[in-house]
Order: sequence, then structure tokens, then C-alpha cells
Amino acid sequence: MASRILLINFTQDEADRLRILPLTFDRGYLSDVESQSITANSKTVEENLKFYFPYSIYEYKSIFLNLNNNPEIKKEFSPKAQLYPEGKRWELYHYYNKDGVVVVFLGDYKYSHLMNLGMVGITLKPVSDMDITPSFALKDDTSFKKVLKSFLTGILMPTKHYVYTEGEYYTENKASFALKIAYKNLGRRTLGCYHNARPEWHDEDAPLFILLPQFKNNIQIIIPMLKEIAKIYPERLPEIYEPDWIDSEKYYPKEVDYFDEKIHEIIEKAKKQIDDLSNAKKEVISKYKRLKGILYQTGDELKISVIDVLRNIFKLNIEDSDEKKSGYAIKDEDIIIHLDGRKILAEIKVDSSKYPSSSHITQVWKHLHRCEDKSIKEGALILNYDWRNEPTDRNLAYTGDSEKELEGIIYVDTRTLFNLALAVVDYGMPAQEAVSILFQTGRVEFSLEDYTKNKA
Repeated sequence: MASRILLINFTQDEADRLRILPLTFDRGYLSDVESQSITANSKTVEENLKFYFPYSIYEYKSIFLNLNNNPEIKKEFSPKAQLYPEGKRWELYHYYNKDGVVVVFLGDYKYSHLMNLGMVGITLKPVSDMDITPSFALKDDTSFKKVLKSFLTGILMPTKHYVYTEGEYYTENKASFALKIAYKNLGRRTLGCYHNARPEWHDEDAPLFILLPQFKNNIQIIIPMLKEIAKIYPERLPEIYEPDWIDSEKYYPKEVDYFDEKIHEIIEKAKKQIDDLSNAKKEVISKYKRLKGILYQTGDELKISVIDVLRNIFKLNIEDSDEKKSGYAIKDEDIIIHLDGRKILAEIKVDSSKYPSSSHITQVWKHLHRCEDKSIKEGALILNYDWRNEPTDRNLAYTGDSEKELEGIIYVDTRTLFNLALAVVDYGMPAQEAVSILFQTGRVEFSLEDYTKNKA
């Protein structure tokens, strides 16, 4: 006769999906408590809990209990459910210590402790923080731990309960009690754990009960969990016991090792190639760091980046007012652009507003008027505005009536400067052609999308 497994608070559909295993699956029920005031010594357990188990729990080789409310399951089992006697807690205590493994999925039940399940000294505290990141807290040096680690990405977050131990229960210094913490949140609160019967043997697992959070699919957890339980206790689940050595590569001729060696050589070679490519990528990122910077930088950093782009990508002769100190400029943001006999006084400005002030335009005229070098006849405004917002989401500045204020100066949005630079770097536009677009009077306009379409 096939070994029996008891599924408590699982639907018939979920149970049917486990039929691929040569085991007998029975469904049972355990209700939620009606309040959170139940204590370990409470006499009101019988009044608050109801249960239905088809057979005595000692008939089962393992029990899976889902402490998660499902109205359909409650409706199905309520007519045949009985009051949960206090003796059941001790049955479960003796069961997991001698006869089988109990796996509990901690859901939205109101339990504040697990004494009702015979698990002495363990309390549950409802989650108040919105955790989204679980972590694995064990060194995965055994088959069982590796399987637990493989479940990590399936944990449903935020979880419903943290697990706490009371007093000295389940501590490492007690030979027969050790609680192994499997999952934690980033705040190091326990999300899942298991009670190991052999704490003194650090390289071996013998779980008695296992407390797990809810998963995106609890049934997908049960099948590998049963297979691991069968490996640890082969006499309990002989139908699905699969010795590790049978599926391993032991007991094959050396010819098999040859392929491992070749695979290792390829991996090592690939690692070196990846490292070389990663280093080359870092160099290119460093090379174009200033180009990206014109989209988000402010102050001196923005000025340095604009100068770098104009010099290295557009191949222009640029004088920095800070470097020359010759009276060309009034403010630190001023630069002089030399272009085929033209001298352009350019003001580099930043504005966090979605709709930048017209004072930037006024300042260009003021600086041009006060410039000591009277051979400078043209003024330009290079503006990075609304810089906290992604470039594609920024509005167009100086539209409507403000558009007239741009007449007589060169206005360059740093997004336009960026796109023209990309046209040169990525799509082969001659720098001279880009410069002819960049220094037209009024608003400088350029569509990289249109340019690439026409080029194609």
C-alpha cells in the first residue's frame, strides 16, 4: 500500500497536481482561531479550533499544513469538522518527534503561537513592515539546504508572520533541539526555519518540523520537499526514495572526466574574455562620461562636460573664461567658441524648473554687451533644465510668446547637444556638419530619430 501524506487546508485541485508521485494524498482541515488572545496554557482551545483528519495522524508519513484562510475549503469541511481537543497538540508533538515530518506554510491565520501544533516555544508575530526581499541564511552544504535555497525566489513577499523562539528552546547547546534559520528578511527577522534532530552533526540534516512562509505556488514546493524527506528518511517513503549516488557521475570511466576538464577550460577562457570586455567597457564609459553628464550635471561639472563635448566630439576651439582670465567673460559659466572666424560668447546654465526663467536669455545679452572683446558679436545659451527629470520626459522650453526672446542669440538645449553628439559618435555624421546645425541663430533643432531614418 502506498505511503499516505496528509494535506491540511489544500484544495482538491492542488492535491490532484501531486498525483504524479506514487503516494496516497488525503485532505484534511484545521480552522483558524477566532481571536489572537489564545495562549499556550489556554483552556479555550477546544472552543476556538475545529479540525478534520480522515485518519489518525500516525497513519501518515508526512503532514503538510497550510495556515492560510480559504473560504471554499472552510465551507467544504465545516459540516464534518470537530472541536480540536487539547490532546491533539501532544499527538502532533509525539508525531514529529518519532513518526513523520510536519511542514507548515505560515499564512494569514491568527495564531500567535504554535503550541496548538505541538511546537513548544515558538511564537508568531504579524508582519508590520512591507518586506520585499528575503535572503537565505544557511550555508547550502547539504542536499536539503540546497533545496531550501532553490525555493528562495518563490517566496511570496511581504510575508505574513515572523518566527520567534521563547526561552532556551531549540538552541544549539541542547543536543536534541536545534532550530535552523533558513530564510530571513533584510532586518534579520526569521521568515522560515526547521527543527533539526541532529544538531551535533553539522553535515547532516534530520528535520522534524519545517516552518515555511507562503510561496507563489505551495504545491511546487511540496514535491521536491517530499523527495528530500525520502532521502533523509528512506524507510518512511520508499516509493520515491532516490539514492544520490545513482544519479551522480560516480562509477563512470575516466572518459567522462575528460569532458569536465574541457568544460572547465572553456569556462576559464570565457571568464578571461568577459573580464577583458568588461574592462574595455569601463574605459568606453569613462570616455563618454562627460557626454552623459550634460544631461544631469550642474555648476562647474556641467561647464567642464560641455567644454569636453565641444572639444573632443565637435573638434571646436574653446576658451574657458576660468582658464584665460582675460576679461572675455563676466561669469564663470562663460566660454568663447572660435568657429571659422566667428567668436561666440556662450553662457552655460542649469535650471531645475520645468519652465526655465527668461533671465538666462537676458544674461546672455548683458554679458555680450559688457564683453571687453568687441570682436565677439554673437551670444549663445547652452541650457540644462528640468535636469532631475528623464530627458525624454522634459517639456520644450521658451515656447509661445517666449519664443521671440530667442531671436538674435543661439539657444542650445543640452538634449539637442547630446543628440548631435550621438549622431557624430554612433552614426558617422561629420563633425563639421553637426557644427553647422549647432550654431544657427535661434532655437537649435535636431531630431536624431529622423536623421537615423533618413540615413537608413
